[in-house]
Parts: sequence; structure tokens; C-alpha cells
Amino acid sequence: MTNSEPSTLLDFSSESFIEIGKTPDPSQMSIMPVVAVKGEEVRPVGTCFAISNHGMVLTARHVIDDALGLINGQPSDKKQWIGVVYMAKPTPDDETKDLVGGILPVNKIHFNPELDIAAMHLNLPTNTNTSKSLRMPCSVLGTGFPDVGESCIGIGYHLMDWEPANDGFHDYNVAQSFSATSGEIKKVYVPRRDSVSLSFPCFETSARYDGGMSGGPVINQKGSVIGVICSSFGDPEGEGHISYASLVGPALLIAVDTDVGNGVTEKRFLYDFINRGSVKSDSSINSIEVQRHEDALQIKFDDNFTMINNLAD
Repeated sequence: MTNSEPSTLLDFSSESFIEIGKTPDPSQMSIMPVVAVKGEEVRPVGTCFAISNHGMVLTARHVIDDALGLINGQPSDKKQWIGVVYMAKPTPDDETKDLVGGILPVNKIHFNPELDIAAMHLNLPTNTNTSKSLRMPCSVLGTGFPDVGESCIGIGYHLMDWEPANDGFHDYNVAQSFSATSGEIKKVYVPRRDSVSLSFPCFETSARYDGGMSGGPVINQKGSVIGVICSSFGDPEGEGHISYASLVGPALLIAVDTDVGNGVTEKRFLYDFINRGSVKSDSSINSIEVQRHEDALQIKFDDNFTMINNLAD
């Protein structure tokens, strides 16, 4: 698989364009498109980002719903699955000058029905020469609540085009628009903004989020992910965009099926992965109060908002 055109980083706030070029920016190896695959058809549905070196990513839960809708929309005897497009630098001994990558299958999806965030496990390729699996660069989570007036930047893939390569080497040519947009946090809503469209902890920002960016990370000035892009209402009054992102802190309560060896699987909270060091958080983890029980997790984010989840639910 190769890009048909160089990738571009957009900053909608200034309308300036920065060329990344044929070799991907390192962030493109951890912020990736989510696709629905049905036979030979590949349909982009959103964005995800890596939170561990071993193939765990976060996205918006509605991105998964959209992917499943495309897959199950009509009967098919073709292979159907959800994947993530991974763009990689060519190996030193690769004679081609093209950017290469592939689609990594999603093998597990986990979510809390109270959130518009899903965690996914990817099947990572193994180097047959070294027997080592691909290790992804990963994001650092900002689990506390952001401040109103704080600057942030959202990143995602708002446009992708696919076509068969027909060159005997690559499967597809891919033209992608890797986009970033900055804004200011206007309001923080807990436990929810409303009971219909944004019924989960989230924040409003003046950044512009276009279709396809859903599931991408919203990053603060310290470089920590504080939110997951979920929706945009455009620029209704001509005074700036109104967009929303799920607060990332509540995702710590997502229960994840974990392989503990010998074919045994246990459920663990995403918070447990931070405790074990496989998922990284910034110092904002110290601003929340956590009570870990045998089968339950309770997190107090501030004096007015506490969440609890039980592994048995």
C-alpha cells in the first residue's frame, strides 16, 4: 500500500499548510484511520490513536457503530472486518521509495455504554527475522479535567480515497488528508451536556472537527490527550466553530479483556494498565481520587462528579 500523494497537515485556525511529505510524521504511526473492510471494499469511518506499544488504541464508540453498520448493512459472503491503517517508514533495505503500510485487524473491542469512547486491541505484525512484534509509539493520557480557556488541538483523518494499485506489489493507493485544528476549550460538561446527543462527559471547543476526525485525540499544550473527538455543529452563528470531545478520564473505567497467558483471559480496567505502566498518564492522574475494589473501580474526578464501574457488569 502506498500514498498516491504526500500527506498534509492542516491547521484550520490559520489556514496554513505544512507538508509532511512521503515519509510519515511520527504521529501518523500512532494516530491512524479506522476502516470497515468488506471483501475488496475499504471504507474509512474515523480515526483512532495508540495508547500502548502493544496495539491498544482508543476511538469514538460511534465510529465502531458506523463501521459495523457498513459491514452488516446488507448480506454478504465476503470477508468482513474492522481494521486500522498503519503507515510505516520503509525498511532500510527496501528498494522502493514508496511509503508502505497495511491494515491491522481489530481483534477485540471494549466500551462502557455510558461513554462515546471505545478501546480496541489490534493484531500487530511480527518480524519473521527477529520474531518481534511491531511496537507503536503511543500517546500520554491527561486524565484530569481541562480548564476553560485552555488551548487544544484535535487531530484526525477527514478525507481518504482508495483505489486498487494494480502494480504487482501494493494492494492499494491511498490519498489521505491528515488534519489538525486548534481551538480553545469553552465549557466542560459533567456528567453530560444533554440526554440525547451528548449524554456523556465531554467538553466544548472552538476547534473545527470535520467528518472522519471522530475518534481522534484532542491534545493540550503539554502534549497529553485530554479528549476524543466526537462531534461538530459547524459555525452556526458565524462566530467560530462549536465542536465536542469526550473527556478521556472516564475511559479509565472501561473494562478490557486481557490475555494473562495459557489461554486465560481476565477483565481489567484501563486504569489498571496505567498502574502497570503499559499505558501512560501525565501528572493529572494525581488530581483524581481512585478507590479500587476487588471487582469494581470508583473514580472521583472532582467534588461534583464520581463514576463507578463493576467488572461483572
